[in-house]
Amino acid sequence: MKKLFTLLSLTLFFGASYAQYCGSSQVSAVNPGSGYGFPKLDSIACIVQGANTTLDIPFRTYTHFTAQGNPVTIYKLRIDEMSNLPCGLCWSTNKATNEFSPDEYGTFRIQGTTNDAVGEYKIHLLLSVATQNANNYDVQGIDADAGGVYLYLRVMAANGSCAPVDTSSLGLTASTQCPTGINDMKSNVTSLTVQPNPMSSEANVTFTSEVAGTSNLTITNIVGSVVYRTAINTRIGENATTISKGNLPAGIYILTVGNNKATASRKFVIAE
Repeated sequence: MKKLFTLLSLTLFFGASYAQYCGSSQVSAVNPGSGYGFPKLDSIACIVQGANTTLDIPFRTYTHFTAQGNPVTIYKLRIDEMSNLPCGLCWSTNKATNEFSPDEYGTFRIQGTTNDAVGEYKIHLLLSVATQNANNYDVQGIDADAGGVYLYLRVMAANGSCAPVDTSSLGLTASTQCPTGINDMKSNVTSLTVQPNPMSSEANVTFTSEVAGTSNLTITNIVGSVVYRTAINTRIGENATTISKGNLPAGIYILTVGNNKATASRKFVIAE
């Protein structure tokens, strides 16, 4: 299994996340109709450019999948991130925790208004999987592509036609600049600092948040593997917490703090 974890860790998707997480929604779980994963890609409706959208995409959680020739048993699956959504859209699922058991039905809800370019967008799903028991996510931050799970969203012009999905295409890239509005995508976590940096045993993390609630604090190493994750209570304004070296070896790391709207990241160093 060590080989499997190494292979999966190399499939991490790096890049800015422009996809807004909506938070909990009232969407219900729906049977996708046949098999596991998503329904046929062409059966997912197109999103109309400039129109307010609520698009529900049903799925059925796999019980097993194969990643680069390695069989994996799923005891529980958690959806950590959906990125490359057209600008102005946000996502949620029918579960507040975004956690699903094998063979369970679920639904993604995509909502908002986008003015991004007409065409198809290959959506990047980052998942954590419990492969030994349901209480421990021992494989974290893997790209769903590693298990052969793909999702495309299509944007069409008003009064236009919905083109078939082309799975050989890498698709369009969502805008990095989004217009101000109800789905404003600018980060609401700012002024993120890690001090001291480099750190030896522990460091103080400070940041400013525009909203109150729960934020995720994640540390990844230089090859993209998640080495630490926790949830912290966030208030409007300045926030502070502490991170410890623990058993982490010396090296370069990325600390990310995210809430229901966006994330901010900062590189830091653990010294010998």
